[in-house]
Amino acid sequence: MKIEVKDIYFTFDKNLLTESKALQSISTSFEKKELVSIIGESSSGKTVFIEHLNALRKPQKGFLNIDGTIVKKFKKLKRINEIRTKVGVVFQFAEYQLFKSKIIDDVMFGPLSMKVGKIESRKRAEKYLNLVGIEKYFYQKSPFELSGGQKRRVAIAGILAMEPKFLIFDEPTGGLDPEGEKEMYKLFKKLISLGKNVIVVTSNMDHALEHSTRSLVLKKGKIIYDGDTKKLFYEKNLFEMGLIKPKIINFLEKTNIKTKEYPTNIDELVKILKKG
Repeated sequence: MKIEVKDIYFTFDKNLLTESKALQSISTSFEKKELVSIIGESSSGKTVFIEHLNALRKPQKGFLNIDGTIVKKFKKLKRINEIRTKVGVVFQFAEYQLFKSKIIDDVMFGPLSMKVGKIESRKRAEKYLNLVGIEKYFYQKSPFELSGGQKRRVAIAGILAMEPKFLIFDEPTGGLDPEGEKEMYKLFKKLISLGKNVIVVTSNMDHALEHSTRSLVLKKGKIIYDGDTKKLFYEKNLFEMGLIKPKIINFLEKTNIKTKEYPTNIDELVKILKKG
């Protein structure tokens, strides 16, 4: 499956005094099973962009090809639900998407709405709740009795139960403690090993450097970088891009440590230095 984005534009309040250009001539594609970070300063267009990737918004100019379905301004979408089962979006504070009185029912809701049978929907719900680390003990409980991190995992299981090929996460570690952040990225890597494509919108540059192989940088609604994450942080002018330097790069600069390799965290740096 492939998502192709070709020259898309989107403007809020077009032709009004409050007009704001959110996306300008955005072109890219997603196909390889990898973790992609979408980063950029505040109001750079990141969330509006991902809303286009599963047809929550339609471009005002240009088009998207989502697994053979063309999405553009005046085209009526007959297969919109099919798109949203192939491309799942988990928005920031996804736990607000929960609404059923029982966890198991919440996760079953997606596949049931896709006309998947009740038995199969239950199997999927149990499979993906187990995958995200929610034990059977919780299945009959209300999702509102869970911690913030557990709620987020249940919300993710609900998206996974629809078995999309692409999973897009908007600030998935917001509000989580360091251990919760680590567990979230472990989950993402597990999903990639299962054949999923994972796209993460993040304002955490340490996470982007450590975990993603490819990064897209947006600035004022334009993609100003699309490529290897390590090359971005080690070779580009981050200040001009509106990006904060990851901690590992700040550490290398302050200690004046020189290395030909590109460590993504302290553990990697220690291994590099031990090799001499």
